[in-house]
Amino acid sequence: MSVRFTLSHYNDRIRQFTDMRTPTNSLFTAIGYVAVGFVVFLLVGSFFKRREGILHWVRRTVQLELTYIGVTLVVAHWQPILTALLSGLLAAMVLDKFLPRRRTRHIRASVRRRVIARYEMKTGEKFDPQKHELDHVIPYSSGGSH
Repeated sequence: MSVRFTLSHYNDRIRQFTDMRTPTNSLFTAIGYVAVGFVVFLLVGSFFKRREGILHWVRRTVQLELTYIGVTLVVAHWQPILTALLSGLLAAMVLDKFLPRRRTRHIRASVRRRVIARYEMKTGEKFDPQKHELDHVIPYSSGGSH
């Protein structure tokens, strides 16, 4: 007595195996979307609070990359490609030395006035620079903005 398997038999077995491994309940999918949405919400909030530090880093990186690409393209017209690439790298390194490294800790007057006005409206007392000080919500060293 021999058992013959047909191609459709194998296809049915594969379909049963894959059906067992994929969740058919849409509740799992909805929970997954909610979890991913919550994580994205937290990341966007964190990026928003650290926007000044992130923008400083992006601005600096773009300036260095554009310098590298620009010098490489210009030098590539007259020199071999290796010389052009090294010239672009040298130009970006020189620019990196001259660009300001740190963000400034200076608080703009408009931001300072807004924070003081909010404090005076909230507490009802006058802001005294001798007693009170302005602090960041997120520490400046962690990328917080003014």
